[in-house]
Amino acid sequence: MAVSENSKDLGVRGGEKIVERGPNLHLDLLEELFGDAWKKWGPARAARQREEGGVYSLAAVRFADCEVALSAVAGTFAGRRLSLRPAESAGGNLGCVLLLPRVVALGPDRQANRDLLFARAAIAG
Repeated sequence: MAVSENSKDLGVRGGEKIVERGPNLHLDLLEELFGDAWKKWGPARAARQREEGGVYSLAAVRFADCEVALSAVAGTFAGRRLSLRPAESAGGNLGCVLLLPRVVALGPDRQANRDLLFARAAIAG
């Protein structure tokens, strides 16, 4: 049996059509549930919590909670109006945009972490 040029594009080899079987729905559902459980309770959970919250996650200060006051402090020290944005990692400066960390949890109490965030805004401003 001759194979035409078009049949190669359709997955036909040697006159037989290649049929690819899809995965079973129940297997997909079980795999999805296992993947969700692994992400939630797997071994990377502790490392993810440390990255999100820092060492003292119970005393964490969030950028969103004091954004207005941070903007005032940074603008005062810079002598001009600055736009504040939460950073993906450590933060920095991009022209008139000041990037600050989303969460600071380096000190054992909340006030120390808040002071550190404000000092960072003042120095970067």
